[in-house]
Amino acid sequence: MRDNSCDSGVRSVKMLRKLIACESGQATTEYAMIVAFSIVVAIGAIYVFTDSIATFYYNVSTVVCLPVP
Repeated sequence: MRDNSCDSGVRSVKMLRKLIACESGQATTEYAMIVAFSIVVAIGAIYVFTDSIATFYYNVSTVVCLPVP
């Protein structure tokens, strides 16, 4: 009688090697990583420049919203 546990182990190793060699989802993963990195950079830039952005919008709103005499 054959030992089926050994056969399943060999099949598992073959499937694992095939899965590692398969690159079908690689491009999608790379695009997702680029998008995630871009979001992190944008959030970081907003955090760093929050005061200057707020000052800029305040200055613009004071000039645009001048009181009418």
